[in-house]
Amino acid sequence: MGKITAKDFIINAFFPKRCELCGKVINPHYDLCPECESGDFYIKNEICALCGVEKEYCVCKKRKNSYSMICSPFYYEGGAKTAVLKLKFGENRQYAKSLAKYMAACVNERYQGIDIDEIAFVPMTKRQIKERSFNQSELLADEIGKLINKPVRKYLCKVFETKQQHTLKESLRKGNVLGAYDTKVKDAVSPQGKTVLLCDDIMTTGATLNECAKMLRLAGAKDVVCVAAAITKKRVDKTD
Repeated sequence: MGKITAKDFIINAFFPKRCELCGKVINPHYDLCPECESGDFYIKNEICALCGVEKEYCVCKKRKNSYSMICSPFYYEGGAKTAVLKLKFGENRQYAKSLAKYMAACVNERYQGIDIDEIAFVPMTKRQIKERSFNQSELLADEIGKLINKPVRKYLCKVFETKQQHTLKESLRKGNVLGAYDTKVKDAVSPQGKTVLLCDDIMTTGATLNECAKMLRLAGAKDVVCVAAAITKKRVDKTD
C-alpha cells in the first residue's frame, strides 16, 4: 500500500473515496472496505452451471432452462446486496460500473471457450422506465459491454406489467412472467445464429431470465448464457 500524500489527504477530505460495494468511506488506496473485502458473499468455487451457485448450495436438481449457463460474482448478501439495492432503488448509477467490473471478470472466468457475440438485458415496461428513469439491467449490460468489448442489443421488450417477482412464492414466479416478454428485432440486426449474453441484476428462481432466453432462442439465437450481479442463495437442508 502506498503512502497517503498531502494532496490525497486534501482530496479525500472533500471527496472521500467509498467502498465500491457498500458505500462506506475507505482508505483511498483501496477499492473495498475491510468487511466487503473479506465478506463471505463471493461465489468462488466450482458452480452448478444451471443455477450459478456453488455446488454445495445447489438445489436446482439439474432443471433445464432456455439458457444453457448462468454465472454471478456474488450471492445476494452483504455488500453485494447493498450495491444492488443502491443501484436499483437509490438511483446510484455509479454502482452499475462497480458491479459490472466483477460481473465482467466472472464472465471471462466462467465462460472461457464460449464465443459471446452480443449482450442483451432483461427489459422493463415503458411505465417502469418512466417511473425509475433507467433500467438497471441495461446499465449493467452497457458497462459489461465496454469491459469485454461486445455490442449491447435491445432485442427484448416487456409487453405487459407483472407483479414483482420477489413478492411471489417460487411456484408462482414462472407463471407471473409467462408471455411477458417479446423480441423487437429490427432491420438486419438479429440474434440469428449468435451466442447472446443475457444480463440481469438479481437471479432468484431464474424464471425471468428463462422467459427472456426463450424469446431470444425463438428469434434464432444459437445459445444464451446469463450473468447476474447477484444470485439468491437458497437454504440447503443437510438433514435430507
